Amino acid sequence: MKQYAKGSRVKQIKAVRSAGSETFFAEIIRDASNSIPKQDHAEFITEISKIVDKSWGKFPQKYLKESILHSRYLMLLRNDKDILIGVAPIKKIHLDGRYVYSFGLTAVDPDYQGLGFMRKMHTILGHRVFLENLKNFKVSVEFVFITPNIRTIGAIARVADFIYPNPYAVDEKTGLIDYADDKTWETINLYLKATGETFRKLDRCGDVMIGFYDDKPNLVMKEAEVVPDKKLRLFAKHYLKPGNEVVVRAIVSIRGLFGSEF
Repeated sequence: MKQYAKGSRVKQIKAVRSAGSETFFAEIIRDASNSIPKQDHAEFITEISKIVDKSWGKFPQKYLKESILHSRYLMLLRNDKDILIGVAPIKKIHLDGRYVYSFGLTAVDPDYQGLGFMRKMHTILGHRVFLENLKNFKVSVEFVFITPNIRTIGAIARVADFIYPNPYAVDEKTGLIDYADDKTWETINLYLKATGETFRKLDRCGDVMIGFYDDKPNLVMKEAEVVPDKKLRLFAKHYLKPGNEVVVRAIVSIRGLFGSEF
């Protein structure tokens, strides 16, 4: 299978849900911008942009380099015809004397959406992050990331020691949750400053980014979400209106991560 980085691991993985007789392979790269030879960066970004365009819409190459190439860990998912069908990065960001990890621009080819690959990729990358921290005797990891995906938020909420916003804490009568605590509010503002994301307004109730797509009108999320859980649906209805994104802060311990999948 095609590999961009010398020494990177390639492993066969299974779809969470049926994909017929197809097999899939994942390349996991650490510090992609350094591990991928510089002469291959242009080819890499070109291939990545094709899958991102199909899944989300057209992003500037500068954004792709920052979000994907400059990642701590990167997973590239290919089918048995060696065609790239998925990409998932996770970044390591220094904030106020500590490090947080952030899931970056994750994309899955629309023909392969609904098979559970996004969750699978995030789980595997999460395991890598924990193994890295265990070497330094750290048994919990702080994540901060932006998402419009209620299933992702719900999955992490089920394993986190702490998460805000927590969709399972929604009041079933009002559809509301409490305002972000001081530490979370401080953290996400530092995170947004560090990442340079643009938006019109940040609402402390739910950490909702309003106007995230104001300067990105060509971007869409093409994967329709089927959400059976009542509280998740209620949270999404109130906080994830079209054009909104949520900034999530979560602290996950090793017991929570390895005891259950994202």
